[in-house]
Amino acid sequence: MTELLKAIRYRNLDEARTALIEALGSDPRIFDDDGGEPQGLLSVIPEDRLTEDEWVRLFGAKKGVLVEVEKTAYSGFGPPAEEENYMGFVSERTAYIMKGAHLPVEIEGCSYGAVDIHQLDLLVLEGRHPLNREDLQHKLDLPDDWDFETLFERITNGEVTAQEIDGWIHQGIQ
Repeated sequence: MTELLKAIRYRNLDEARTALIEALGSDPRIFDDDGGEPQGLLSVIPEDRLTEDEWVRLFGAKKGVLVEVEKTAYSGFGPPAEEENYMGFVSERTAYIMKGAHLPVEIEGCSYGAVDIHQLDLLVLEGRHPLNREDLQHKLDLPDDWDFETLFERITNGEVTAQEIDGWIHQGIQ
């Protein structure tokens, strides 16, 4: 489930916080991820993190660059895009990704609860998601010593999606 939103991009979180304070008179702490900072290097203020009035005031300050971001589900176990193209909030299970930079790492409808390729890797490693290694190796023409990093490389190269991988895994364990 991905939603396209307007956002204002800044060079870093400090610059974004300064813009918030100057435009709103306070820091609404929209970058708080359960006491820490968000993952990734992208520094944006998406429109859905402020009230409409706050967004209009921030936009009117004319600082930063208006961009579009994709809001998507995020496990926090690995990146949904290159590091400079996303800002992920683990506590909210949400990431904001620059439009067009999103890697197809999400999984929907996995009966074992994996929401992306990174969480699938963890579930398999912990023995909480079955995997027929030989079947998947055959389907994807993988080397004998393949691992989930190999699968992630295939995803980043545009050869396959995490959804397709999870589907083939489920076919192979039936």
